[in-house]
Amino acid sequence: MVTPKSCPRRLSKREMALFAAQAKEVDIIVTTALIPGKPAPKLITRDMVDTMEGR
Repeated sequence: MVTPKSCPRRLSKREMALFAAQAKEVDIIVTTALIPGKPAPKLITRDMVDTMEGR
């Protein structure tokens, strides 16, 4: 189970690179990463969206 205390403050460059590579192969991405009382983390960038299959 992922809890707010177990979530890293920032995603590593390696994780972001993985998200970017995966974005190129899909038509849609659904993210649900919200820590109550905090702004939602930015997991997917505009550049990633621009490389998606359906674009």
